[in-house]
Amino acid sequence: MSLDLEQLSYWVERLGLAVLAKATGFAFLIYFGASAVVLLLELRRSRSTAIIRSRAFMVDVAYAAVYRGGLFEVFFFAVIVNALESQLAFLKLGWLSGLPPILSVPIFWMLGDLFLYWTHRSYHSIPFLWAFHAVHHAEQHLNTLSTNRRHPVEGALNGLTLYLPLAFVLGIETRSWVPWYVASQIFEALQHAQLDWRFGPFYKLIVSPVFHSIHHSTEQRHFDRNFGQMFSVWDYIFGTAAVERERPAKYGVEGMVIRETLSDQLFAPLRFLGWRRRSAP
Repeated sequence: MSLDLEQLSYWVERLGLAVLAKATGFAFLIYFGASAVVLLLELRRSRSTAIIRSRAFMVDVAYAAVYRGGLFEVFFFAVIVNALESQLAFLKLGWLSGLPPILSVPIFWMLGDLFLYWTHRSYHSIPFLWAFHAVHHAEQHLNTLSTNRRHPVEGALNGLTLYLPLAFVLGIETRSWVPWYVASQIFEALQHAQLDWRFGPFYKLIVSPVFHSIHHSTEQRHFDRNFGQMFSVWDYIFGTAAVERERPAKYGVEGMVIRETLSDQLFAPLRFLGWRRRSAP
């Protein structure tokens, strides 16, 4: 079978592969560059290399190589959206498509982050979703790459529930996703770092490392608190904010043990769901 270069060129252009590949390549470099800087700050604070010598850190590196390179999220779902654009045209509302960038971009960032806030809350309130999200929370030693520890099912659900509305409801073109994606992931990397930063007067506006560390606390009074992704203001608006001066003493989920192997973390949610079925009355 001979390769039809014209047809290949058509699909490359229709799916936006060239633009997306270039954009995600830059995303990869920017994200890992920023993560390296934050990691150096963590090492300076702890005055020890224990963070990067742990097995947990190497597992997080493996997650980061897949997810934050854009291979799983932006690139993958942007290609899907571009491929299905004509078939799903009836869903296209394009609420922001007619606005100038000076208005549409800030609105896009705020609405996108508000959507992520409620998505995050659903992962803690719906048992089926929590089984997968628990993989992220089970880590007991946070570091800047801990944000990457996500089960593939959670990643897929995040993409379907986030990127499709961005494209069709808000009318945000796929090529505009990358700047927001890079910024949000850099923020999340910073939030998981072992740093005592509170961001001063912006504590109630932007999620800081101290603010998010409370979300990973094992203390019961911190459960289901501080869900914000980029903006902490949502937690104050919807009554889920917990204010502490210091970071928690322990992280993880009491009684939940997931070994530091990719295979164990992949199948752990299936064990949780199976246990719930067996224990149900």
